[in-house]
Amino acid sequence: MQNRFLDGMGTGWRVTVLAVGLALLTAAAWMVAAVAGPGTSAGPGEEELLPAPDRPEEPSPAAEEPAAGDGEREVPRIEDPVEFARVFTEVLWSYDTRTTTLAERTRELKAWMTGEAEYADWTSVASQLPTREVWERLADSRQRASAEIEGARFPAAFTTQVEEDPGVLTEAYLFAVTVTGRQTIEWSGGGRGAEERAVTLAVQCRPGEPCALSGRLPRVAP
Repeated sequence: MQNRFLDGMGTGWRVTVLAVGLALLTAAAWMVAAVAGPGTSAGPGEEELLPAPDRPEEPSPAAEEPAAGDGEREVPRIEDPVEFARVFTEVLWSYDTRTTTLAERTRELKAWMTGEAEYADWTSVASQLPTREVWERLADSRQRASAEIEGARFPAAFTTQVEEDPGVLTEAYLFAVTVTGRQTIEWSGGGRGAEERAVTLAVQCRPGEPCALSGRLPRVAP
């Protein structure tokens, strides 16, 4: 059976329903508790890692080189999909070309990916990385970015689907989470700009295991 929400957002993920049991009940309770928490609505636009004129349409070749788990810093152990999405998005929207190479940046993001190849969509994340040429131009202007996360929650359509059929979670344990916030970019000469951001992520959180990133959905889900 397909996960209708994820497939409808343009991903290739497919989730098979297993027998109803303790795992299903745990997942359903987890979902209800998280949805009841505070959060903010998604903005109308997709997040952009780079300013619009420099944002590439395709990931750079360097984005495909590192192996999973080869990050520049340790990924925190988080077992809640909403909290995981918040923390990862802060990393996604933050960078510093003064101290980090493109290869290091790529490894940093790659380290958050799930090790289950069937559910890992690295291409959707790598599309947020610039080409080597763009990174060099950003480094020439000493560009850096910081992020302020304002809210994270399960999209309404995803919550509705799980309430109707909690079994969609019990094969891959993929959770859709929409994160909203603000990214501030600075560069040499006192340049500065800020913009509201929003992104919907697919997060894999198996019971009793730390969460990992499955991918970035192509559209922001409200």
